[in-house]
Amino acid sequence: MSKIVRYALYGCGFVAVSVLLVYTIAVADVSFPGSSRLRSALFTKATIEGRKSGVSPAQRELISMFPEHLQQYAMYDFTAKEALVDLKDWLYENKVKLPLFENKLEQSNPRSTKVCLFAATARRTNSPFSYIVQAISGILNRMDYARHKDDVYIHVFNVDAHPDEHIDVQTVRHLVPVTNIKAPYSIPNIPRKYQENLDFALILRKITTMNCQYPIIIEDDALPAEYWVDSVMHAISQLEQRHPKNSSSSAVVSNQPVVSKPWLAMKLYCAREVPLSTPPTGLTDYFQRWNSVAITLNPTMLIEIAEQLEKNVYDAKTDFSRPIAKDDDVAEYVAYKGYAGYCYEPVVFQHTGVYSSIVERQTDKGAVNYWYMKSHYFASEGKPIVFNQTLWH
Repeated sequence: MSKIVRYALYGCGFVAVSVLLVYTIAVADVSFPGSSRLRSALFTKATIEGRKSGVSPAQRELISMFPEHLQQYAMYDFTAKEALVDLKDWLYENKVKLPLFENKLEQSNPRSTKVCLFAATARRTNSPFSYIVQAISGILNRMDYARHKDDVYIHVFNVDAHPDEHIDVQTVRHLVPVTNIKAPYSIPNIPRKYQENLDFALILRKITTMNCQYPIIIEDDALPAEYWVDSVMHAISQLEQRHPKNSSSSAVVSNQPVVSKPWLAMKLYCAREVPLSTPPTGLTDYFQRWNSVAITLNPTMLIEIAEQLEKNVYDAKTDFSRPIAKDDDVAEYVAYKGYAGYCYEPVVFQHTGVYSSIVERQTDKGAVNYWYMKSHYFASEGKPIVFNQTLWH
């Protein structure tokens, strides 16, 4: 099998290759009967047999082309894409209705869903990896869909300024609802990070119409742990013990202290500069710096957060001095209001965005291994993404 064909499958690097990746997986969407023939042409016998171990020989060869400190991230990317093809094959063969979730934004009265996961995505022109494909493949392939399909809702918000040019979105939109969204603004030459604040605020406003008990917002470079829904449910259980919804709930036997002040956020990703002597388990008071890699927000405060983000952007006018306004502004707001914030560890999502949307950020070993780029506590560290059909029936 030629290298160019394998690169076409895995979507590495060049625009032309990315287009071929989208075409390859789109074939499985539009004409599934041809999918198996396509796969047999793309995989040698050795490659297919090698996939039993999670990483095929062809993938290992591609991974070895990356510097050592990037090889794990390449492995996540390659295995996620292959697992997505496997999943789409299985969905077609079993005549599963797609997309897997009905678009709540198109419903006048959407049903209540316990966990709603929203992924915000935009192109990263300097990246050889397809982050939103990684994320959605990981989310679907690492959840027990048969058990949790009624408890979970998944939606992608494409915030790219030119949404039709974000071709990776075309790879996932047949599986989950996708909405192109961009906040209008009247400020000339608004810095990108401040535009992101306005986009994030608009997403929060949209979520308020979707009847979600626990909205989770992730960036597209957040990779879930195996059985991530189970971890989220455990985190919610501990959160509800700390913040009982009624007085009788507080009488339930619990190892969590009851907290009187309202909670704003529960992070599902956080990083620690210095590893702890004993690994943390469950809900912790460690809030680090506010970020949106993966975070659960109090559904009653979404409008309040949106208004704060919008206010800070428009108050700044032309004095945009903070490089990452959303993180700083919300952290200050949480402290000012005295809200509670938590982190659940081992983290449910790992940050994999070594190729940043921040153009000036480097991918050398020092930058990639800097402490806030990665959690020490991720149960699925170094594990490939694989399709497991037992989780689907």
